[in-house]
Order: sequence, then C-alpha cells, then structure tokens
Amino acid sequence: MDMKKLTIFILAAISFAACKDTDNPRSENEHEAITTVSLIFTDPMGVKDTFLFDDPDGDGGNVPLAIDTIKLKKSTVYNVDLLLVNKTKTPPSDVAPTIKNQGTSHEFFYLTQNIDLAIVKKDKDNNGFPLGFISTWTTGVQEATGAVRVKLMHKPLIKGSNDSPNVGHSDIDITFPVFVK
Repeated sequence: MDMKKLTIFILAAISFAACKDTDNPRSENEHEAITTVSLIFTDPMGVKDTFLFDDPDGDGGNVPLAIDTIKLKKSTVYNVDLLLVNKTKTPPSDVAPTIKNQGTSHEFFYLTQNIDLAIVKKDKDNNGFPLGFISTWTTGVQEATGAVRVKLMHKPLIKGSNDSPNVGHSDIDITFPVFVK
C-alpha cells in the first residue's frame, strides 16, 4: 500500500471511530418515566393549591387516575412550581433533579388554549435558556374557561433561546382544563 492510500485509510478510520451513535437509546439525556406532574400555585397571600396529573402505570396501559381542573382567581399573579415523580418505582422517585441536570436538553412549554392567561418561565438552564420548572401565571380580568397544555420537550443539541414547542420530542404532553373565576 502506498503512502497516500495509507494516509487516507488512517484518516477514514479516525473519522469513523470519532463518530457518535446519536440514536443510542441509552444516551446521557435519557431519564426515567414521568407518571405524575404536580403544579403548585402560590397566590399573593401565600395560599398554595396543587393541581395534579397522575398516571401511576406510566404511558400506555391504564388511563390516568387524575387530570385536575386548575381553578384560579381573575386578575391574580401566581407563582408556580412544577414537580415530577415516577410512580412505576418503589418507592416513587423524584424525576425533577435529573431533568434539571439535563436542562440544556429540556424545556417546558405552557400553551394556553382559549383563555386570557400569561405564563412566564422564570428559571434557566446552564446556558441561560428557559427551563420552566418555575413560572408565573397571570390571569385576565374576565371569568374564563380554557386549557393549558404542558409539554416537556427533549431537545438534545438543538435547544435555543426562543425555541418552538414542536422542535425535539415530547417527554410529557398534558392538557389541563383551566377555570378562572
């Protein structure tokens, strides 16, 4: 083998060895199941209300046990914290620390449907991009009935500052009914 062919062969071998398998299902951004989502609302007086999505056997299988209707007061600003639990394990485990550690590959989206409700994400990942575990929800001045779709999008290597809620793949996608009175 001449020197030119040997050099090409070595470069090709190095390039091939350096490639990562991006379809590896055990990637660093994989996490356990999310069976329970709790939204904890704190009003200006410090009163807390928790609204729950609960599907203890996980995706597929039995229907969820709970999808609460979020009941809010009009013209009010709420501080909202989001909790994630995996109930397929004994004991159940908190999934939030894993998602927060992988924050540069995840983002929550809060998509309002037919309701005057402003939602602002307050926390950021290590790159300064929105995360969504902490948010403020400001209700409008009118009574209203609508919904909020909560999506946790997995965005490895593609997350940006103003991402679309449709880029990446969904780790959770839940629609909560909302009533403002």
